[in-house]
Amino acid sequence: MDAREKKSALRREILAQRNRLKPEEKEKMDRQILKRLLDWEPLWTGRPVFLYLSFGSEVNTWPLLEELFRRKIPVAAPRVAGREMDFYRIHGKEELRAGYKGIPEPSADCPKAETGESVILVPGAVFDRRGYRIGYGGGYYDRYLAVHKNVKTLAAAYPFQIVEEVIREEWDRPVERIFTAVEEIVSMEFL
Repeated sequence: MDAREKKSALRREILAQRNRLKPEEKEKMDRQILKRLLDWEPLWTGRPVFLYLSFGSEVNTWPLLEELFRRKIPVAAPRVAGREMDFYRIHGKEELRAGYKGIPEPSADCPKAETGESVILVPGAVFDRRGYRIGYGGGYYDRYLAVHKNVKTLAAAYPFQIVEEVIREEWDRPVERIFTAVEEIVSMEFL
């Protein structure tokens, strides 16, 4: 099995485990992860937060979105066009539409967000303690982060999504922090 096949197999295995979570188990871990995120002070400095909008069995980001709106923190969400993804400012959930694969995304009238000194919550299927990740296979975040190098990167994951080591490609960029239900992992790449 080559590296690409190993990554695909690990992605399938972890996503299957995530999809098997009982609703009450998922909700409990989502609350614990949200608490860790809400307790992370740099999130509340006023810098824009670029947030994926959770879908399916992903860690639920909707309560975080609501809290960001409540605290008047600038928020941007991703929108996909072809093979590219960019972030657009949103001020409320009413500005969202079903987009790529039915995932909610900003409507066409939302303005493109300036990256600047933003914080971006990056989704993923699998992570390691160095902050490297296996995404969902589309490469959208890899391409975005390759261009926008000045953003502070975070991830939210269930404990079983953390593995010893992720197979990396030369273009992979680690996330700086991973928030799970049981710990906050600071990437060894940033120590």
